[in-house]
Amino acid sequence: MVLRRGRVGPVAFGVVALAVGCSSGSSVPTTTTTTPVTAPATAAPTTTTTSTTVTLAPQPSPDQAAQALLGAWRAGDRGVASRVASASAVAVLFGQPPQGTPDRGCQDPVGGSSNCAFGLANGGLLTLHASMVPSGLWLIDGVQFG
Repeated sequence: MVLRRGRVGPVAFGVVALAVGCSSGSSVPTTTTTTPVTAPATAAPTTTTTSTTVTLAPQPSPDQAAQALLGAWRAGDRGVASRVASASAVAVLFGQPPQGTPDRGCQDPVGGSSNCAFGLANGGLLTLHASMVPSGLWLIDGVQFG
C-alpha cells in the first residue's frame, strides 16, 4: 500500500445516533439512524445521506424490556430489538449467536436504572442494563456478556 501525502481517497463510514426524548405532545421517544455514504473512487466525490427513524416502544418494567429484547435476538429481528434498546445495545447483543437465556431476575430499580441477569449456555452471564425514560417506561441501553 502506498500512501501519498496531500491526497485523501474516498471514504465510506456510518454514523448511528440515538435520540431519546419527547417531541411536543408526544411521550414516545424515537431513534434516528443517519448513514453518510461517499461514492466510489471512479466517480466524482459526492455524498448522500439517508435517515431512518424508528419509533421506540419502551416497556412497563425492566424485565419486560429485557424479555422483549431477548425475544427479538432469538428471532433474529433487529428491527424489533431497536424498538426496545439503544443501537449500541442491539449491536453488542446481535454480535453473539442467539441462545437460551434462563432468567435470573432484575434488580429493584434505583435512580431510574436496573440490571437484569440471564444465564448463558456456557455458564456465563448476560447482563442487560435498563433505564427509565421520561414517560416512566423502560429501555435497554447496555449489554454485557461475562
